[in-house]
Amino acid sequence: MSFAPLMKMNTTLLAGLSGLIWGLMGASFSQKVAGAHVWFAVPLGIPIGIAVFRGSRWTYKKPRWVLFFTAIISTIIAVALFGLCVGLADLMRDIPNRNGLAVVIQSMLAYLFGLLTMPPFWAFFLLSFG
Repeated sequence: MSFAPLMKMNTTLLAGLSGLIWGLMGASFSQKVAGAHVWFAVPLGIPIGIAVFRGSRWTYKKPRWVLFFTAIISTIIAVALFGLCVGLADLMRDIPNRNGLAVVIQSMLAYLFGLLTMPPFWAFFLLSFG
């Protein structure tokens, strides 16, 4: 299988597609815990992927050790942004007497906790590095 056609595509488009795939993975992993509203955050994976690409592309021509740390930091930032989006989607539900900021912060921390403390998700750092 040749990746040449993908290489010719616009890199911003590929970053958006990558963000969408990451969003689908995040939603599928967390639907049972967070609820069905997590799927509303999946389309926001596109701008998250583009933002992470634009923010980290200056490191692509640096040595490998810089790329390693960039992969870790960009994965953490992307997961935090996805948690922010899930928190905002959670705010759309009609549940009285909730602190909106606490809902969003709790969602972001839950996604970061899941990324950093569960060993199967450490593979995402390697996937991001690739």
